[in-house]
Amino acid sequence: MIQRLNLSQQETLTAAFQLQKDSYEEEAKLIGSRMIPPLLETLDALRNAQERFYGEFLEGRLVGLIAMTEEEPHLRVSRLAVAPWAFGRGIASRLLEFALEQAGPNQRTVVSTGKANTPARRLYEKFGFRWVREFHAGEIALVEYLK
Repeated sequence: MIQRLNLSQQETLTAAFQLQKDSYEEEAKLIGSRMIPPLLETLDALRNAQERFYGEFLEGRLVGLIAMTEEEPHLRVSRLAVAPWAFGRGIASRLLEFALEQAGPNQRTVVSTGKANTPARRLYEKFGFRWVREFHAGEIALVEYLK
């Protein structure tokens, strides 16, 4: 079940913080850098993030989250994280499908990920996203997709 996350609730904030840390540690291994913004983020910074956060729960436990922002004329998926122990269960697909449903009728959706993050790139391509550009954020090579 996917539901809106209220990061002003300490328990939800703590669960989201740990989930994204665990998930982005796995991406850091793939791309060879820990300079991923969610890995450097503090609890307070996450609490004050301006994104809309949604999560999927399994047996009452947060197992995946997605965050979005409106960047007219696009909807940007700014975070997508799944608990490593829950990889391969379709959670990222369900969260991404949910995000696509949030886009307006004439709104395109933008995502980006580490160039070396093959699992994420495969997911986006499976959903029909097309590669738009490659760019660097510090030492990390990123790719951006649009649908």
